[in-house]
Amino acid sequence: MSENLFFFFPSGLSALSPNIVREYHYVQMSKTWAQAQSYCREMFADLATVENVEESNRLMSILQGSSTNAWIGLRDDLTRWKWSLGNTDFSTGKDFNNWKLDEPDNYNSMENCTVVTDNGCVATQTCRVERQMADRMQPCSHINTQIWRVMPPCRDVYLCFRT
Repeated sequence: MSENLFFFFPSGLSALSPNIVREYHYVQMSKTWAQAQSYCREMFADLATVENVEESNRLMSILQGSSTNAWIGLRDDLTRWKWSLGNTDFSTGKDFNNWKLDEPDNYNSMENCTVVTDNGCVATQTCRVERQMADRMQPCSHINTQIWRVMPPCRDVYLCFRT
């Protein structure tokens, strides 16, 4: 089993809020998206949301140089993208989104979960897979910047928040 990291941030809200400042921390574990969600809900509150550039930048500063991908609470339920927290819809173009080049692709109709890379890119992933270490990089697309993302397979990072 690969060595993986968890990130947590404290919060007392049960729905998305632009006024919450999320503080991210990590713990070493290896889990699928559903296992990570269950763990986060049991120990904290839920998988993380990334609502704006500031939150993405905080995650990037923590993940930088670690060659990891992080499970986040964004999931495609086959009819819509939604955040795990509060079952809130994710609206591309309205909500902060920083999709990796050519994402979301839902490759072979199997990639319904998402990760944030150590560079802040969001990519779809198969929910049941536990990934290994990455060894190469490729640029991802951003509105005004070019940031590098670690290509799969990578170590997993699960993002949760504390109640």
